[in-house]
Amino acid sequence: MGKKRKKVKKKRSRRIEKRKGREKILYLFVFVIIIISIVVAAWYLTPRQTPTGTLIIHVIDEHTNNTIGGATVIISGPHDATGHSNEQGECTFESIPVGTYTVYAGKEGYHVHSETATVEEEKTIHHTIKLHTHH
Repeated sequence: MGKKRKKVKKKRSRRIEKRKGREKILYLFVFVIIIISIVVAAWYLTPRQTPTGTLIIHVIDEHTNNTIGGATVIISGPHDATGHSNEQGECTFESIPVGTYTVYAGKEGYHVHSETATVEEEKTIHHTIKLHTHH
């Protein structure tokens, strides 16, 4: 009977070792699935950056082609903003979302004028607006 008990014990210990081996593989598999799930969720939850560009408005006098400093410039579209032209007649809107904008420009002594301008990804778009004087 001693030999039979040893055989039974050996079989039992082999079964236990096999079960432990399968459990380790199962735990490893579950761990890998969890890690992959976390990585995929993080990727999906990461905010995507909106493509942007730069829009430079050049404000000039229609009759003289001189630049107009101090003009109010308003853009309306995917992003709304207001600025003023500098001494060179330029008003710059940086890192604004790509898309089509309505651009309004005006200054005392001039009629307000509007036009459309399209901002493209990672580009600087120059757009000229000519203002008409009051007669």
